[in-house]
Amino acid sequence: MPTAGRIAGYSRLIKTLDLFVPPPFERHAVADRQTHIQQDQWVVHPSPRWPGDAIVDHLIFALKYEGINLLILKHVFEAIGEDLLTEGLREKPGSGYVRRLAFLYEWLTESRLPIADTATGNYVAVLDERLQYAGKAAIRHRRFRILDNLPGTPSFCPLVARTQTLDRYLAKNLSARASDLLKTAPPEVLARAAAYLLLADSKASFEIEKERPTKVRVARWGAAIGRAGLFDLTTASLIELQREVIGDDRFVRIGLRNEAGFVGNRNSFNEPIPDHISAHAEDLQDLMTD
Repeated sequence: MPTAGRIAGYSRLIKTLDLFVPPPFERHAVADRQTHIQQDQWVVHPSPRWPGDAIVDHLIFALKYEGINLLILKHVFEAIGEDLLTEGLREKPGSGYVRRLAFLYEWLTESRLPIADTATGNYVAVLDERLQYAGKAAIRHRRFRILDNLPGTPSFCPLVARTQTLDRYLAKNLSARASDLLKTAPPEVLARAAAYLLLADSKASFEIEKERPTKVRVARWGAAIGRAGLFDLTTASLIELQREVIGDDRFVRIGLRNEAGFVGNRNSFNEPIPDHISAHAEDLQDLMTD
């Protein structure tokens, strides 16, 4: 930590409950004095923001300042069970943060808390759009008077932290500018640009996997990518694309993989040095469906 203080929020929960999960990208803490520091992936809050020592206190702190981390929340809920949230709802039935936690508990664990529905209070959004990008349409849930604006399902819900850099790019409205450009550019120029981009994308895709494909296979990949948006995205359609790209599939297993995978390098002992660890093979069907 860049100054004296106590860890808080998700970092505190991971330590207190001894959770085996990746730490959040930014770690939050509360200083022993009236100071606010943000450096080296640490966010240190002034001393008055110390939430308390209880698990629910740090869950609320996390929602308030860190946003929603579904993986950590899932492990926290599995570790603490339903009693703490049930007690918190009974003590503070109108608390928007506790209601959000109760909703997320039922959403992630697919189990129902032993408590009656919230009868009064304004509807509150699950995701704080000041911290993370939300789904376009919010679903109203009467049980805890919640607006579900999560951009996904319990089986697949990627979340993106809101940053000034991303907001600046969104403000540029690049898709509209590209659309305007396409209306004025000569067709032959667009065709050449599209062919170049397809070739460059194809080569880059194979480089990520450390593959050296033949020109024929690169061309098949480019043709497959060129058909993007022309058919429904299903597991069956992706497998058909896979078959087209591979061509001769006598020595390659077609379909969803049934073993572990990663993207990255290997060391001199041929041990993986992963930049990205793939999802468990047994989870793929549910992930693809959702």
